[in-house]
Amino acid sequence: MEGKAKIVFPIVITAIIVFVVSGVVTFFNIGLRSDFVPRWLSAFIVGWLAERGWSRDVLRSIMAMIAGEVAIYVFGLAWLSRYVGWGQVLALGLFPFLIGDTVKLIAAALIVPAGWRIRER
Repeated sequence: MEGKAKIVFPIVITAIIVFVVSGVVTFFNIGLRSDFVPRWLSAFIVGWLAERGWSRDVLRSIMAMIAGEVAIYVFGLAWLSRYVGWGQVLALGLFPFLIGDTVKLIAAALIVPAGWRIRER
């Protein structure tokens, strides 16, 4: 192996092993986790927008991250409604998390574009 392959190959093999083992453990112990689809959908949405330059400035970073949060909340609130009913969904599954998510979103939206500016120097 040469160059980047020496670094990338072991990382890929390790990732495959981790995902296979965790997938087997998840399947046999607890079944398909309820957060699997929203997490991957959120990552796809934010990644897709980032590839189109949305991670380069603060405002578009915030919009991209909100889109990812919406994907998570839509699935999460729908799942929670099975247990508490639609009347309590917002009070139990949305409002308690908005402050923390907002703080994290703003921090990330400030850091990511700054990272691009540093990288481009």
